[in-house]
Amino acid sequence: MNIITHKYCPLCKSKTIEKQFSCTDHFATGETFDIFKCKDCGFTFTQNIPDEKEIAPYYSSPTYISHSNTSKGVVNKLYHIVRGIMLRRKVALVKKLTLLQNGRIVDYGAGTGYFARAMQKKGWNVTAIEKSAQARKFAKEEFGLEMLPEEALKEIESNSVDVVTLWHVMEHIQQIDAFWEELKRVLESTGI
Repeated sequence: MNIITHKYCPLCKSKTIEKQFSCTDHFATGETFDIFKCKDCGFTFTQNIPDEKEIAPYYSSPTYISHSNTSKGVVNKLYHIVRGIMLRRKVALVKKLTLLQNGRIVDYGAGTGYFARAMQKKGWNVTAIEKSAQARKFAKEEFGLEMLPEEALKEIESNSVDVVTLWHVMEHIQQIDAFWEELKRVLESTGI
């Protein structure tokens, strides 16, 4: 397996990184991963992760909760309740931070499309991007939502987006520098 090991902070490039703790993936693989933190900027990240070509199976597991719609079990029932609350808060946050009632938004890492659908209902022009073909299929079948694969970010016109959202996504990005440059490219000068 190809593993990505960071010798410096993926965000600020400082070499003052140290292990904080280890955590076990109890939902899908049972594997243990080390969590590191940068002493300079405070960025926290997973160390020794599978590279881009080998990480896909982690997200296609039927137990990966954010890509499932099951209500079986206490954890899944609670997840659905919390998701409803958080969707309302996220929509309100976008409106508060932008002072816009509608605009153009890119929801990157859109999962199964719940937030993208909520923003569409509020009148926003939404481009939903999701890596998982299974999650895109769910969004299409459940909401009629056309979500795009991750390569679609490169096709978005420069300076054309008011907002880019990344809900629970940053920890999954492997080439952070290039990714941030692409986000800056698509955002309008006043975009967030």
